Amino acid sequence: MGFFHGQSNFKAHLIGSQRPLRQLIDAIDNLSRYVDQRSQAKLAVIKNLVVEKDRLDFAHVSLGLAKGWQFVHVPVTYALIVLTFLHVVVVYAFSSSVW
Repeated sequence: MGFFHGQSNFKAHLIGSQRPLRQLIDAIDNLSRYVDQRSQAKLAVIKNLVVEKDRLDFAHVSLGLAKGWQFVHVPVTYALIVLTFLHVVVVYAFSSSVW
C-alpha cells in the first residue's frame, strides 16, 4: 500500500521518530539528481506533499492519544476521589474508636 493511501508510520509517530520521513525525503533527493529540470520541479511538489502528509499523520496520532488519555485519566481520577473519601472515613472511624 502506498504512502498516500492512508495513515502511515503510526509507530514512528507514536514515539516521535522522524526516520521514515527522512528516508522518503532522502529517496526523493537522490532521485532528483537523475532527472531533468521539469521533473525536479515535480519531485519538489511531491516532496512538499510527503512532508505535509507526514505532519497530518502525526497530528492524527497526537489527537488519538489525547482522546484516549481521557478514558484513562477520568476513571482513575474518580477512583482516587472515592478512595480519598473512604480513607477519611476509615481514619475518623479508628480515631474515634467506633470499631
